[in-house]
Amino acid sequence: MRSSPSSVFTWAGLMLGLAFCGCHEARREPAATPPSVGYMTLQPQYVPLDRNYVARTDAFYTVDVKPRVSGELVSYNFVDGQSVQKGRLLFQLVFFVDPTAVTTRSPPESTI
Repeated sequence: MRSSPSSVFTWAGLMLGLAFCGCHEARREPAATPPSVGYMTLQPQYVPLDRNYVARTDAFYTVDVKPRVSGELVSYNFVDGQSVQKGRLLFQLVFFVDPTAVTTRSPPESTI
């Protein structure tokens, strides 16, 4: 098989073109200067721990005291937040009615 002279010159030109593509020196960008950074030397020292928090607290146990008699409240015998035991006197009242009538009243008898 014979090649035509024009195709030989074409192939030879392509090969020379490819060979010279890698011969020239690539353009290099100038090296960037490294950025300047700050530094500090550490020294051991005492740093107090101070913790401030914003919070809201509630009592673990709460009690609502509601009167079951009418009268004037004369004194409180406890302090807010104080623990109290069962049976302890908490208030003193002045009754508008006879206190013996309140304590001696019996429930009405029911009829069957």
